[in-house]
Order: sequence, then C-alpha cells, then structure tokens
Amino acid sequence: MKSRLKIYFSLLLFWLCFFWLSKLLFLFFNFQEAFAQSGTDWIKIFVYGFRIDFASAGYFMLFTGLIIAFLTYTHSKFLYHIMNVYVILILFINILLLISDLELYSHWKFRMDSTPLRFLGNPGEAFASVTWTTILRQIILGSVLFALSYFSYRKLIGKQIKNLQKTNWSASLLFLALTALSFIQMRGGLSIVPINISAAYHSKNMFTNHATINLFWNVGQSLIEQKNIKNDYLFFKNKDAEKIVAKMCQKNDSTTNIFTTEKPNIVFIILESFTAKVIKPLGGLDSITPNFNALAKEGILFRNCFANGDRSDKGIAALLSGFPALPNVSVMQYPGKTQKLPFFSKELKQLGYHTSFYYGGNPDFANIKSYLLTAGFETLISSADFEKKENTAKWGVHDHIVFEKLFQDIASSKQPFFKVFFTLSSHDPFDIPKPHHFTNRGDDSKYLSSVYYADKALGTFIAKAKKTNWWKNTIIILVADHGSLRPGNSGHFAEESFRIPLLICGGAINKKDTVFTNYISQTDLAYSLLLQLHEKCDSFKYSKDIFTQNTPSFSFYAFNNGFGFFTDSSKVIWDHISKSYITKSGSGAEKDSEKGKAFIQVVFENFLEQ
Repeated sequence: MKSRLKIYFSLLLFWLCFFWLSKLLFLFFNFQEAFAQSGTDWIKIFVYGFRIDFASAGYFMLFTGLIIAFLTYTHSKFLYHIMNVYVILILFINILLLISDLELYSHWKFRMDSTPLRFLGNPGEAFASVTWTTILRQIILGSVLFALSYFSYRKLIGKQIKNLQKTNWSASLLFLALTALSFIQMRGGLSIVPINISAAYHSKNMFTNHATINLFWNVGQSLIEQKNIKNDYLFFKNKDAEKIVAKMCQKNDSTTNIFTTEKPNIVFIILESFTAKVIKPLGGLDSITPNFNALAKEGILFRNCFANGDRSDKGIAALLSGFPALPNVSVMQYPGKTQKLPFFSKELKQLGYHTSFYYGGNPDFANIKSYLLTAGFETLISSADFEKKENTAKWGVHDHIVFEKLFQDIASSKQPFFKVFFTLSSHDPFDIPKPHHFTNRGDDSKYLSSVYYADKALGTFIAKAKKTNWWKNTIIILVADHGSLRPGNSGHFAEESFRIPLLICGGAINKKDTVFTNYISQTDLAYSLLLQLHEKCDSFKYSKDIFTQNTPSFSFYAFNNGFGFFTDSSKVIWDHISKSYITKSGSGAEKDSEKGKAFIQVVFENFLEQ
C-alpha cells in the first residue's frame, strides 16, 4: 500500500512540475515582457498559480486513483502499460496546447482558449499566417519537451510501478477515497465559489496574470463554456442587420450638460439585485428604500432603465464596457474576449482619474477579478483587505463596513477619482447583520429586508458625504447590476424582472428632482458619462446618449433563450425556443421586433468574432 501511495503522490508532483516547467517556457518564450518584470513578480507567478495548477492536476489524478484502485490485484506490468498510455496521452495533449499557445500569444496577447478551434473548419485561413519554419520549430520544441517529460516519468515513477506487488482490498478502498478527494481538489476547495481563472489574476500587469494561468485549465474551461455556443439568432443577412443596428446606435456630436464642473469625482455604486419593484418613485413598493427615494428628488432619475442581463457579470460588463448581455453566455467568462472590450475606467484614467473598485466578497467569483484588472483599475478592494472579524457575511463583508471603508479612502484620495462599489448584502441568501426589518412578506421578507439594510447603509454614507469638502465636486451614480424576480416571483423573461433603478445625484449635478422617461439600458451609461466629460468614444458602439432626447429610445435585455426589446411605442419579448413572441404589443411592435432581432444577431456575431 505504501508503494502505491508513493506512486500516487509522485505522479501528483510530476504534473505540478510539468505545469511549472510550462510556465518557465512561457516566460522565456516571451522574454522581453518576462524580463521586464521583477524577481518578486516571477515568484508571484508560481505562488498565485499554484491553486489553479493544483486543481488542474486533480483532473489527471482522478483517473490515476481509479486505475490504482481497480487494479490492486492485477500484475504490475498491466498497470504499468495502462499508466504509460495514460501519461503519454496527457503529455501529448498538454504539449500540443503549449507549443500552440507559445506561438499564438505573440500575436493575440491572450492565453489560448477555445477560440483557435473555431478556425479549424477553415484550415487554409487558420494556418495562412504561419510559416513552415515556425511549425517546424514548435514541433521540435514539443518533441524535446515530450521526450524530457516522458523520460523523467519512466525513470522516476515507471520503475516503481513495474516493481509493485499485489495487495489486499484495503488499498482499493483507500484509493477510492483519494479519488473522491480529487473532486474537491478539482473544485479548488470547499469554499462557496469554485475556483476559476480569476484565481490566477493578481496584478495590474496583464502579462504576469497571463503567465500565471494554467493553460490546460484555461482551454478546458473555455471548451466547456463554448460547447454548443453558436449564433442561433440569425434573422437577416449580416449586412442588413448591421445597417439596422448602426442606425439605432448612431452617435450625436452634442449632449445636454448635467455637470457643474469639468471633471467631477465619480462614485459609482452598483446595487446588487435592486429592482424597480422596490423603488417607490419608479412605481414600486413603499418604505423599502426610503433613502434612495429621498435622493431621487436631488438628482436625475430614469424611469425606464433596464438591466441588459440577469447576472452580475453581465451587468458589470454592460455598465463598465457598454457590452450587451447575451442569452446563455457571458463575455466576462472569456478573458481573451474581455481584453478587446472598451473600458470606462481606462478612458477615465486617460483623463487623469484615479480608479478603484470595492467589493466585499471574493472577486474571483464569475471571473470578476480578471475583468477588473484587465479594465485597468489601480486599486481593488475585496474581502481579503478586511480583518477576519469583519468577514462575517455569507459572501464576505457586509455592505455598511465596505461603505465605511469607501468613505475613509475617499477622504485621502487624490482628485479627480473614480470609485466603484459593488454591494453584496442583497444577494441570495440575503445575509444581513441585523434582524430582518420585514417579517410578514412571506418568501420575499428576506430579500426586502436585505434591500432595506443596503439602502440604510447607503443613506448613512450619503449623509456623511454631504458634510465633506469633496461632495460639491462629486457625482453619485446609483444603479443595479441586474433586477430580481422578487418580490412577487416575476417571470425570468418579464419586463419587471429587468427594470432597474438608475439615479444620478451628488453635489456636482445641475439638475434636481428630474425624471427622464426615455428607454435606456445599462450599456448606455458609460458612453453618456464620457460625453459629459467631452470625450467622444466610438468604441462603445452599442451605446447611445441618455441625456439627449433626440437619440433613439429603446431598451434591450437578454435572458436564457430569448430577449426583450422595448421602445416608447412597443414592447417585444421573444422566446427563441418556441420561435415565438411572448409579448408583442404597441403601434411600433412590428418594426421594433425587427430592430430587436437585428440587435441580438449583430451583438452575438461580434461576441463570437472577438
């Protein structure tokens, strides 16, 4: 039994060493970027990469554990040959990925995922830019790496397998237990958030983040997510659809100025799961958000703002990159695609803003951290930046504590600043540090109480902010990441599930107690604010100016297997499974339904091409 355990853990170490060797090859292959990093950065590449390397090795060890468990009574030569075939197969796949990635990275500047596989259907185009010398070089490199790795395996582990003796049934039970533990290893532990590629992201320098990535994990995760992803939303010829969308998103040269200063500070508060159904000025329930309701009289409230999607990752990408949500897929799950997005934070940095992002949870969730670092945020505050005694919420740190941290940091921040705070207390399971304010609302009581708590924390922050010197030069943006089926359990496709609050207030706003009724989406916000700063940014190609009344008035949102498209004259909700309209009403419904179909077709094509 001891011999088998030694073989098992030797194989685990073997795969970890292979991953570390792969990282070294990546660094030396990209020596200009690599040697521009400090020695500390090199160490961090391996330290921060260990968790995802270890999880990746778990996939290999799963089959290893099963082989050893079920071949306890067989002759060692049979086990030896089985393991030989298995190791050769795994080495071949990983080395093929590695030599491809080493070449592709120099062109694409993101680690290989499933993207190149889309081009294999057209091999002529796929290999048109690759010379024979490059192919030969990579084959030689791969062959040398394979020979070195396999020779090491044969000498260090293969010999041990050859000399194994038969053992009793207890060894089988032990290795079945180790196999079960492999599932925990593959998941990255027992935390609420399974490990994902964000675990490798730790730096503002994207190269060091890329070097930290485990290639096998990156390709595997991308393949799983990419599986069966294609644009099923094809209603027109692409050129015709693009013409429709171009007219919908036509840019204006002028806007209505709402700022009292040229470069106001911007505090962007993304309210988790807030819905218009709990905002009284938007026709929602009374007494749920008294602080938000009061603030609505101090700024600009948008009556018809819609979330683009139904998840946080989709909402953040829409708000900060102007990229619309799509059914069944999220751009944030593809770091290679997010690198090609425009970023509100990067545009502000070029204007001299100091940028930071606050989140009381684990930013590895939904690949948020990799997105934020790609977006160029200079500071990222998360649950790891708070004391253990403050990490008492299910998701991390309660909102009122993070609001206090935000307030303290602003006091010492250089102006102009751009600070984003993504709240979490109103996320299921609605864990809050105080007794539930509502107890008689049935299943909705916990949700409504969490919103009430978040609103109270917001009110405390605003009250303190109004007494500071920076308030008069600051705008506050309050917007949800997505809506909620609660209260009332609306349909997952329903209008009320996607209608969200958007309020712009603060000391640097020149309009008070104003309500805009035009139909807008999250994707419009960043672009519109850049126009207020006299920055034209056409890279936000799916956005329109929300402060000008002569721009098209429409909202778009996507849900699983469908979309909604609303204008001043129509409401259209399309179910793509049944290929029929759930809702199609209003005088402009026929024409607007074509706009909605064209919009989702063009955005999906853009997503696949990135």
